[in-house]
Amino acid sequence: MHLELPVRSQRNWWDPTYRSILINISFPDGPLEIADSIQTPSDPTFTQKSQARSFHRKSQRATKKNSGRLAATQNKHVQNKSTVRQKLTEALHHALGERPNFPAEIIWLEANALKFWDGVEDLVWKTVYDDKTTRGILRTTGQIVIPGKNTLLEHSSTSKFGIHFRKTFTPDSPPLRRGESPEIEEKNTRKVIQLLPVDINDHLMPLGASPLIYRSRVVIGETFASLSPFTNESYSDSINLKLDSQIILRLQFQILQAFTTIQTLHQRGVSHGDLHFENIIWTKNDDYPARPIDFGSTIFRAESTPEEWNKSCQDDFEEFYREAGILQLNTQKRLEGQVFDESITKAGELFPSEIAHELMSLGKSFREI
Repeated sequence: MHLELPVRSQRNWWDPTYRSILINISFPDGPLEIADSIQTPSDPTFTQKSQARSFHRKSQRATKKNSGRLAATQNKHVQNKSTVRQKLTEALHHALGERPNFPAEIIWLEANALKFWDGVEDLVWKTVYDDKTTRGILRTTGQIVIPGKNTLLEHSSTSKFGIHFRKTFTPDSPPLRRGESPEIEEKNTRKVIQLLPVDINDHLMPLGASPLIYRSRVVIGETFASLSPFTNESYSDSINLKLDSQIILRLQFQILQAFTTIQTLHQRGVSHGDLHFENIIWTKNDDYPARPIDFGSTIFRAESTPEEWNKSCQDDFEEFYREAGILQLNTQKRLEGQVFDESITKAGELFPSEIAHELMSLGKSFREI
């Protein structure tokens, strides 16, 4: 007697292959014979499904393996960046001491940083600012970086300096929404450099631009916003803030110098177009210590109507008129200089009515004296 029993293969649960076991039984004294053979269904659909499932499983295993290798590579890359930063910091401190001032640090890094980094991507040395929305969405980032191999190939001028300033835009960046791309900023800055005195523009040099990244030299100094005691304070708190006499004298001098720089821009046919305290850098230069940066919104007199030009020029002065007015109210003194006079004359346009009235009264009382 012969029995043939199909049995599912145990190799893989998804494999449609089955075993056909042939059992040959002889009676009464004959041997029991068992034959085992592997057969595959003749239906091509089963075979295709089997191959597809097998390929999918192999792909999953390969992806998992590659992901592990990628994670290990990325972790090694992060560790390498950290090591380079540590070595660079040690060399910097060895050359300049444990607490080098910012200008000396930047000058040393421009001359030496490239010797320490040969990675593909840029190495971030310092994040200058992160511009975010109230919901925490990143809009623009400003960083001091050591250029990587990709940057050096794409923008050869970056090889002249060990570090440079990299401004990275996102689709939510206000300049992009106004149509002011990194390429436009580079074009405007090059035009500005041709029009301004060399003392102002010697660190404005663009080093490259792409659709979302603008690169330039690092302007050595501190922003006006970081130096003003009134930054992030309300009008009321600013007016009542107790200031040391030295701080008052320094702020008075810086306001006057910034005003002079803005006038120089206008005399050369350049209106900044977006001049706030983050876009004025205070430097050690004796002739022009206040230097404007970020010319993506610049208006040129030769390319604009008289109305556009005049409005843009007035907008350039506005923040400094306010600062001059607040300083006078804080000190309860009328200070000398055109910017302080203008802050009183334009008080009604610059401040809420109560503060404007107080500033105009201060100006009037000192005129009578």
